[in-house]
Amino acid sequence: MKKLGVVAVILLLVWGLILTFQDKDTGETDSDILTIATGRDATRTSDYSPYGMWEPAALIYETLVNLDAGCNPVPCLAESWTVSQDGKTYVFSLRKGISFHDGTPFDAAAVKANVEKLKCGNWSNVVRILQSVNAIDSHTVELVLNRPHPTLFTQLASSTSAIVAPTSIKAKSPADSASMMMKDKPGPGDEKAIAMMKKSVAANATASPGYIVAWPVGTGPYVWDGERHLRNRSFSVVRNDTYWQGMPRFSRIDWQVVPDAAARAIALESGKVDLTGETPNSTLRPENIKLLKNNKKLKVTTADNWGTRLMIVNHTRPPFDDPEVRSALKYAIDVNAIQEMIGDTVTVCPGPLGPTSPLTDPALKLQPYDVQKARAILDDKNIIDTNGDGIREYDGRELRLSILSGKVPTVSVLMREFFRDIGIDLAIEQKETGSTFQILAQMQFDIATHSNIPSFYLNLSQQFSNKGGRWSMHIDDPVLEKMIEKYNQSTDWDDYKQCAFEVQRRVHEKQIILFAVNEQKVAAYRRDLGEFVFPPEEWVGADQNLWNMKNS
Repeated sequence: MKKLGVVAVILLLVWGLILTFQDKDTGETDSDILTIATGRDATRTSDYSPYGMWEPAALIYETLVNLDAGCNPVPCLAESWTVSQDGKTYVFSLRKGISFHDGTPFDAAAVKANVEKLKCGNWSNVVRILQSVNAIDSHTVELVLNRPHPTLFTQLASSTSAIVAPTSIKAKSPADSASMMMKDKPGPGDEKAIAMMKKSVAANATASPGYIVAWPVGTGPYVWDGERHLRNRSFSVVRNDTYWQGMPRFSRIDWQVVPDAAARAIALESGKVDLTGETPNSTLRPENIKLLKNNKKLKVTTADNWGTRLMIVNHTRPPFDDPEVRSALKYAIDVNAIQEMIGDTVTVCPGPLGPTSPLTDPALKLQPYDVQKARAILDDKNIIDTNGDGIREYDGRELRLSILSGKVPTVSVLMREFFRDIGIDLAIEQKETGSTFQILAQMQFDIATHSNIPSFYLNLSQQFSNKGGRWSMHIDDPVLEKMIEKYNQSTDWDDYKQCAFEVQRRVHEKQIILFAVNEQKVAAYRRDLGEFVFPPEEWVGADQNLWNMKNS
């Protein structure tokens, strides 16, 4: 314990230097400024799009619609809309008198430019089902879909469908494509690499150029403060004094980059920052949350999240191409032990959606823990230990598997213990996020955690259809494909929901999902700040309501 205390003090001293407030010669007082601890920088290198930014995006940019607490669409930049009877044509009436931060007007042409030029990033989920976007007049825009899509509003409310000032949307040159893959300032030897990338991009360029967001300019309550951005150290936004919904509460919001979760908790307790934990970049560990809850000067707010992180088995690799063998793995997992370890802000569920998602099938249940049944199934399949070393063999080889570990490696440690009890050796294999996505897409794993993209968009086809792209689990099942096709073509919400239940049940029968982890959203902050309210939108837009955060 004494050693941990010394480490904590060192962390506090180090981050105390980093978290020192920047220039205060602006006349602002500490009470005017909100300081947040996050784990990483605001942007990927040179990417200022809502898709590329995290915390500040929801305050800089706005969307056509927002969602209320019941996840129903409510006006934002669009003040009203109509939907055709066949569910394919949406006509939005846009608010008048709104300007972007650079003074250019917000209108139908701006919406059309966003959809058409940023379709490979921000708007990719919408463009996938979009036939055309049309500016009917200066403040009326029409979206024509190629098929009905009952959850279109949830996609339009996402910060990844935010509206960027057209003046900031620039045609992407080979130099842009290369530099976005490099550091801000090229180092020795980088010039050759950039030249090679420029040549590659130019060779593969199409007649229709790609576009980038050259600078973050939106209509939101805060304006990006590029002068205060110190890469991997801090970033800021300043108040938009002419914001159309009223005066934002804070004159400035500063984010300080604190990579370590324990250090973020210490910074909050010591008063160096006012808020943390509210986004995936600033999440806190269960032990941090428990300590912060005991501090009477602090408040911890939680909110349900629709998504889950799946633990899956590769159903294409023998012997796990047999559903009964996959079932044996599920019987070997003590989900109660996992639940106890990960704490009360995380829920173990059958997947693929969280317990409170509007499309979650209540009939899905976790498989009971029964080691004897797991062993009996493997014995019946002649997957047995022939040499007495405790490891079962299949097809002449010992079952020594690996688990591709993601966000919660401690769960993988427990999984290793569970599988040892049934004679399977499991090694933990941790990879960077980019490598993980590639491994998952190529099905080059035994057991893996799988990010659940449908969490907020509620689009089950992305994972369970063979046409789902890099998120697909490659389930070769014609019956399931027909179910997904019907699900994708539903025009009525109740019918869409029933189709979603059918898809989930069919996937559940496959026994590919061992279990799922549903994480609550957690924000920890100074009690005297008031009440932090999570929007229904996914974590990317968690800071959306900071501009009008109510005083205590």
